[in-house]
Amino acid sequence: MQYILFQPEMLDDVIAFLDKNITERYSPQIFSKIHNLWPEGFIIGTINNEIKSLICGAIVSHSKKLRILLVVVSSEYRLQGYGKQLMDDLSKVARSKDCKRVSLEVRNESRAIAFYTKLHFSKVDYIPCYYQDGTDAIVMEKEL
Repeated sequence: MQYILFQPEMLDDVIAFLDKNITERYSPQIFSKIHNLWPEGFIIGTINNEIKSLICGAIVSHSKKLRILLVVVSSEYRLQGYGKQLMDDLSKVARSKDCKRVSLEVRNESRAIAFYTKLHFSKVDYIPCYYQDGTDAIVMEKEL
């Protein structure tokens, strides 16, 4: 997998990738805003110029915390280390910006909880009805 930074001309492909791989729907403008706020925080994984994974996050400046907004790996590439690579790459960039912690939200019944736990995240909070379909979220954090 080749990792590149998101570019605005990739927006339609990103939306199509997300539509195939997750149930949550996002306004395209959110990705442009994320890119404008922190371009290094939006990493795309491609194979043969097709998006197969992505991660995006934002730095909460007053707290020096990285907030991961999305981590998505296409189903045929899961459990092969690509998600971990994305997490490692984004964490490295965040540390270079003096971030001390990282947080994310995950669906309360998601298999991804085990993935994040292996990466040393801990459950720190619970948010009822967080997702568009009413599913609850678990907030997970770790030190960088």
